[in-house]
Amino acid sequence: MKTARSERRNRNVISISNKYLSLTLTREAGWGLRSFLDVKKGCEFIASGAPLYRMQLSKRGGETMELTSLDAKDCKVEQKSDTGCQTITLTFGRHGSHDLRVVCTVVLEEKSPICRWRISVKNNTSHGIRAVFYPIVQTPLTLGKANQEDCFVWPRLGGMIIKDPSINSAGFSVREQYPGKISAQLQMLYNKTAGLYLATYDDQGNIKHYGMRRLKDSLDVSLEHNYDETPGLDFSLPYDTVLGVFHGDWHDGADLYKAWGTQQHWCSKTLARRKDIPGWAKQGRPYLMFMQTGHQGTLWYGPLRTAAELPNSRYFPSKKLAPLMKQYSTSLKTPVIPLWIAWQKWGDCIGPDDMFPDGKGGIKPETWKEFKASLTQMWRQDAPALLMIPGLHWTYRKDSTGYNSWDRFAKEGKQLASLGDKGNIRFAVWPMKTFAHLCHGSADVRRMFLKIVDKMLDAGIPIIQYDVFHGGQPHVPCYSTKHGHKPGYGQWMYKTSLDLLHKSRQRIKKHNPEFTLSIETPCETLLQELDVAMYRPNVGIPLYSYLYHEYFVGFGGEDETDFSHPEQESIKLAMVVRDGVSFLTVIGKPEFDLDAKPPHPAMKLLENACRAMRTYANEYLVFGRMRKPTRLDVATTTVPLFSQSGSSGPKGPQGKYRRGYEDMPRVLHSVWESPAGKTGYVLINWTDKPEKVTLSLVKKAGKGVLRDGRGEKSLSEKIMRTGKITTTVPARSVLLIEQEYRK
Repeated sequence: MKTARSERRNRNVISISNKYLSLTLTREAGWGLRSFLDVKKGCEFIASGAPLYRMQLSKRGGETMELTSLDAKDCKVEQKSDTGCQTITLTFGRHGSHDLRVVCTVVLEEKSPICRWRISVKNNTSHGIRAVFYPIVQTPLTLGKANQEDCFVWPRLGGMIIKDPSINSAGFSVREQYPGKISAQLQMLYNKTAGLYLATYDDQGNIKHYGMRRLKDSLDVSLEHNYDETPGLDFSLPYDTVLGVFHGDWHDGADLYKAWGTQQHWCSKTLARRKDIPGWAKQGRPYLMFMQTGHQGTLWYGPLRTAAELPNSRYFPSKKLAPLMKQYSTSLKTPVIPLWIAWQKWGDCIGPDDMFPDGKGGIKPETWKEFKASLTQMWRQDAPALLMIPGLHWTYRKDSTGYNSWDRFAKEGKQLASLGDKGNIRFAVWPMKTFAHLCHGSADVRRMFLKIVDKMLDAGIPIIQYDVFHGGQPHVPCYSTKHGHKPGYGQWMYKTSLDLLHKSRQRIKKHNPEFTLSIETPCETLLQELDVAMYRPNVGIPLYSYLYHEYFVGFGGEDETDFSHPEQESIKLAMVVRDGVSFLTVIGKPEFDLDAKPPHPAMKLLENACRAMRTYANEYLVFGRMRKPTRLDVATTTVPLFSQSGSSGPKGPQGKYRRGYEDMPRVLHSVWESPAGKTGYVLINWTDKPEKVTLSLVKKAGKGVLRDGRGEKSLSEKIMRTGKITTTVPARSVLLIEQEYRK
């Protein structure tokens, strides 16, 4: 073993490298990263001399300050080289007048494309440490010669991609919390040449933030750690922060994370092995969303808003719902799951106060008995309804229904509210409601929501969903001294929310093992705690499906796309099915309205997609492991983008001033591995004409079978050995090609 040790004044640069990557730290930047190089591709990922770390310190009453490694009075540097491993250790002394000392390490193994970073803090100050940015990573605005090749990927809401981030991130930051809207602990920046991989390997739900920040001459993609904000606390982050390199697209970067993530406790059982999730939830049934009061447009924050919300005569009174679901089940030839929005007596989003119908007020004159009877009838006809608990917050005002419960909130809710660092209650105003965040760290808050769960079970609600669970309170720390938790950020945020979900599910399963718990927005830490999860890969990329599809049941698709095209609903449906998610549609739309004359062709595609998910493609689209897609040669259709329509910009193919459009494949496809080890290729034709395609196989070998809703056809070994299959996918249909070979 070789050891080199020197004072900061005697060394200006220190480096470690292997055949994959090389990194250099420099004294000039407070021992921050000067270089992070992909050795094979020669791609440099560091733009400027930022410090090694940056810390935000807090104090009760709202006083904050910031310190970096540049503020340290001295630093001792140690470099070690063992067989197969190199380590750099940096020990920083006092930071100016503040007795705060930091130790940082980075470890690089000889045969690994990633390096691992750790940091510990000796905090002899009266401040808490709100955030640690470590290591600070500032990349060039463009990785290559053409910025059109650059992509930033992060697991927001399951997976988002920002193309050309140097342009599309200008003037703002994108940063979200884990556990929360961030569903897994990684992000990537890549182009066609090489990619930068950033992740944390933490199995305990510690709070962090992921995203990027546009600087003048660089992109800051550093990870933010929010470990524990207790004043004067010493700590060592109990997990690795990982930086690495990869080649290819986001699937290849995700493979690095998948190798770690699927070994954690949240992947203890695959969906195929879990007996605690009822069989009906694993059938790939469609979810049918409707609003019992108000206008469907109020589901989105778009231009369709109503000055008043009244009961929709198509869905109210509630006794109309079971016959309507029966009609859809017959039309689609599949059991359905009604997703009942605005079930509360004062309309959508009301809660936790004054939620349940009681025949004594509100905008829906319905008794508790009538409400329960409608749910029981749907359950008996195999249409289990999903109803939502509208977030961990207290809605005290909703102008569209005349609802105002400020007096009761002032009397009972204030002591439950989340407090900011200055002792202020956290209020929020959304287009449809005004509310205060509640602190789920308070045992009283958790007990209140468990009582709501009990009340919903008494009504016979088979699917209970915590809505806006990650979009509400878990995104804000609480500084109350009366809620029984530490002030500010801390692991208590994860543990108390997990406690609420765990106890809710215990109650649900005790009431009826066939009943289920759902949540809006998936998160890896909850894979074994939930039955189903609302997930919308159609508004991003299927990163979460690629990581964890075989471990959860997902549904989604009600969100609007950016496509300005007559077939946008068919395209969206094809995208959702491609990504192995049960389709959630809004039956108030004309495309899925049974009374529409003539019926929209999307209904035929939905019928065929449901058949595929429930029968011949079930072991792939519900139980399968997602693989990187192979090449598919297929014709495309130019689809304009709605939000990028305008009166200026380059000419598009159809319109003089159309700024943005996509070449959409007329057949979408995905590749899967079944629990039995077979490879399945799913092809979805969203158009009204048969489409000829040529599919590249994962391997040039094995036996092949082509399946659809009408039967199956064997494919000769001669065809399989070519590694390509040319076939025609019928209009509005789903085709499965199975391949079986020895590995």
